[in-house]
Amino acid sequence: MTDQHWVDRVRDFAFSESTEWRMIRTDKFKYVHYLNWELENGPRDSLYDLDKDPNELKDVFQYPDYSAIADEMKNRLQWVMDSTSSAQLNVDWF
Repeated sequence: MTDQHWVDRVRDFAFSESTEWRMIRTDKFKYVHYLNWELENGPRDSLYDLDKDPNELKDVFQYPDYSAIADEMKNRLQWVMDSTSSAQLNVDWF
């Protein structure tokens, strides 16, 4: 196989999960959906602009300028959740 074969298969995002949250990260943004936050305070999502804020100090999820990016990241995370067969993922999380 050629090197290009493997390059074509590299994802442009990383996904991670725990019992408390689901996260998806690209080279420019990180989106986190907190699963148990809503029990106390309502649903909670975070979005970080990694180009402008590499230390993830400023959550931009509520900023109107980031709403399209937040929607895209949420949809991408939903796609990962839908296409993964992990038993831990089979929860109604949105």
